[in-house]
Amino acid sequence: MQPNMVKRLPRIPLCLLHPMEAVISHGSHDRLQGGQFVQEPPAREQFLGVVMPISNEDIRTSPPGTYTQDQRKIYTNDYRLTVGSQVTDLHDLKSYMVEQELDHQFIHTMRRYIVTRKGVASPR
Repeated sequence: MQPNMVKRLPRIPLCLLHPMEAVISHGSHDRLQGGQFVQEPPAREQFLGVVMPISNEDIRTSPPGTYTQDQRKIYTNDYRLTVGSQVTDLHDLKSYMVEQELDHQFIHTMRRYIVTRKGVASPR
């Protein structure tokens, strides 16, 4: 690589990203209550992301029954979501539950997550 070349990491184009909101749950164990877990009011953080459908390649390379019709992918450039957290797409006000992080290892900072739409029952 030439010294004047800049190494560029893959990024999601800004034209695809729109505001999303993550609900961050916090809590702690209270010694005065015998070590019981005390839930604190949830915090909300906004970030830029995009919801995309599960690709045909994901479906083709996964065991049958891995994905349902209510699952999607959320892509972010740098924002890290927690498995089990709730995310709301502020573009269409749909809510999702984060099921799994699809890791890129240390290749770049783009993040992918498998999410399930909330409030929708999947047919069997």
